[in-house]
Amino acid sequence: MDFRFQEIDIQTKSRLCFRCKKPINFKDFCFRNRFISVSRRVELWENTSLEFYCCLCYDEIYRNQTNTLIKNEINGGDAEVMKFLESKLNLELPIVRKINFNTVGVVIEKKRITGLGLYKIGLNEIPEYLSELDHLAVLNLAWNNISEIPEYFGSLKMLRSIDLIGNKIEQLPLSIVNLIALEDIDLSFNLLGEIPPFVCKIPSLKLLKLFKNKISFIPSSIINKESKGLKILL
Repeated sequence: MDFRFQEIDIQTKSRLCFRCKKPINFKDFCFRNRFISVSRRVELWENTSLEFYCCLCYDEIYRNQTNTLIKNEINGGDAEVMKFLESKLNLELPIVRKINFNTVGVVIEKKRITGLGLYKIGLNEIPEYLSELDHLAVLNLAWNNISEIPEYFGSLKMLRSIDLIGNKIEQLPLSIVNLIALEDIDLSFNLLGEIPPFVCKIPSLKLLKLFKNKISFIPSSIINKESKGLKILL
């Protein structure tokens, strides 16, 4: 007999989540523990010495414990940067699988920080200690109050993607040409008045987004680069 049919007919006691005190559904409990027998699940459920968490609380607790373990194993230098970031920003950065357009969190791979999202958290500047993240590949600083991209930004040799949409940036630093792995950068909704010619020297650049800036002229060197594969969106 299919166990789902059996479970429908079983009369079980009501249980509340030990953490949030909301009712727990016995069928959800059974699904989460579907690899043990029905009789054992009922036995556990009816045991008054045991407490249970609802799915949401359990997932959050498990995620927090996993994140703590991962953070404790981060490379020393990256761990110091993360600790400094969390202290300065007064928030705990969650570990995420991917940096999206609205991410606040970090991606950690092989004990190194490879992605960082600081979306819309009120940053006035790009923290200098980010230059220590030498495995950083994806960076999202969208919708902050950043007015300048510092020269040390060029030290992020593995950076492939930067999202700086919605800041107050007026010009780009020459050091950006040192971002040899950079493939796309979004500078839409900033205050740029021109595209500096040295942008065409970024060797791997494929996509440059510049919507809603003050740009009225594109240098011929950029146009030539565009004909060779660079896509510029104005």
